[in-house]
Amino acid sequence: MRRYFTAILAPCLWIMPAQAQENWEGTPVPPANGSAGKVSGNEYIVARCNRRVPNNYLCTDDPLAVREVFIPISEFARWDTVDALRQDLVGLAGTVEMQGGRIAALETIVGLQGADIAELDRKMERDRVSARQGIAAAVAIGNAPMPSEPGRLSYDINVATFRGEQAAGGSFKYRLNLPDPTAISFGFSSSGRGNQAARVGLSGEF
Repeated sequence: MRRYFTAILAPCLWIMPAQAQENWEGTPVPPANGSAGKVSGNEYIVARCNRRVPNNYLCTDDPLAVREVFIPISEFARWDTVDALRQDLVGLAGTVEMQGGRIAALETIVGLQGADIAELDRKMERDRVSARQGIAAAVAIGNAPMPSEPGRLSYDINVATFRGEQAAGGSFKYRLNLPDPTAISFGFSSSGRGNQAARVGLSGEF
């Protein structure tokens, strides 16, 4: 089954290949508002032209001087395809530019996040070292024994290490002059880097 196409020209200017009129066949079609052309086979479409220029036809809707030109539908298909591709390329270029901006923004965000992660790692390592030093300092304080008589002072000196961190400390006890054995104690320790610990206590016997 053959499909037919008719070109009805509004006031406009088309430039068409001269060879487009070769090998055509068609039958007259009742004019539509006096500007219809002829119908061709499914490979051609009709346009109406008023005069021929070198290698081309200058087409118009002038009914006084009309020449019939048959243009392959494939030409229109190619033109439409090229126009569509051009529009797609323009849209694609805009999309690529927009995506490029987004990628740059993402790279900036990733860079900032990388810096934040590195800072977080440094803080975690610092806290880990401080925790180990604190444990070493707690162990190093020790506990001095109860003095043997009232008015006497006992002491205990220690060094300690915990998971690579060291500390030194000691404690003292002073026995009060009371009927029951009672003493006041004091202890301290240090693991360096500003990590010190101290304590004060009361020791006794019931």
